[in-house]
Amino acid sequence: MTKQSIADCFIELVVAQPDPRRRIDVTTLVKKLEIDRKTFYNHFDNTTDLVIWIFRARLAEKLRDRKFYQAELDYPAEELHDKYTDLPCYARFYGRREGELNQGPFFRTVCGVLNEQSEYYRRIFGFACYIDFSRYVELLFIPLFRTDIQIMLGEGRKLSASTHEFLAEYHATGLWGRVRLYFSYLNQSIPDQNLDPVWNYAHTAIRLTLDTMFEGPEGNATFHAQLAQKRCGRPL
Repeated sequence: MTKQSIADCFIELVVAQPDPRRRIDVTTLVKKLEIDRKTFYNHFDNTTDLVIWIFRARLAEKLRDRKFYQAELDYPAEELHDKYTDLPCYARFYGRREGELNQGPFFRTVCGVLNEQSEYYRRIFGFACYIDFSRYVELLFIPLFRTDIQIMLGEGRKLSASTHEFLAEYHATGLWGRVRLYFSYLNQSIPDQNLDPVWNYAHTAIRLTLDTMFEGPEGNATFHAQLAQKRCGRPL
């Protein structure tokens, strides 16, 4: 309860801050809560840690919902030495065919988490005083996309380490770049209406890239035929 109370108060202060370029510090937070600094540090290392926990805890709560029971939950990569290794941060949905992933439900859930506190995240993503969180989420997702690419490659296709990493970095940072576009520059929540066919676009683009690299124009044509079929039927 204390941990959540600290988080709720921090969100309130961030949203109410007259100058959003100024970061809410521990002193301001504990004064508002009327607690001592030791109580804060019993739960969080600093305010960056608090921002991370707010996002990760809410996302984990969503991922433990019934609709994710059939998904494969994933956690932060060991290389990141993440503090919250017990909280799931990703849900992987396998398609009907080998190497097919349908991440649309997960991406829509992430956007829902951000939209719940849209003004808070507008300030977190929009101002340089919280830039460390933006970098955190990018680094969190790069290894997850790296694993997805390996799944989509299957057993018979191999990429060089540099190409594999480039694709993971490109699509993970592209995902969060879209988040920053809406919250930072367009000053609005991420739209979720009429987007069912394209929530999986990042992974659709990865598949297109891999098929083109390994199968040439013929594989590319096959992919577009499958894509057209999906547009007329179920979401990508």
